[in-house]
Amino acid sequence: YFDFHGEPKGATDGYFKSYLETNSIQSEGVLTAPFEGIHGWYWENKSSQPVTIRLKTTGEYEILGIMK
Repeated sequence: YFDFHGEPKGATDGYFKSYLETNSIQSEGVLTAPFEGIHGWYWENKSSQPVTIRLKTTGEYEILGIMK
C-alpha cells in the first residue's frame, strides 16, 4: 500500500491532497506540485514478505527522513 500526497505550506487545518493511493506493486509518473508545501509518500507493507522500494526523483527538494 502507498499514498503519494502533499500538504500546502502553512496549512493548519490538517488538509492534504492525495495524488495517488493504491495497493499496486509498481507505479510511475510525473508530478508538478500544484502548491508549495510538503509532498511525500507513505508506504505500508501489508504482507509478511520483505519489500524493496526504489524511488527515483529529480528537482528541488529536501530529504526529511530515511528508514532502514
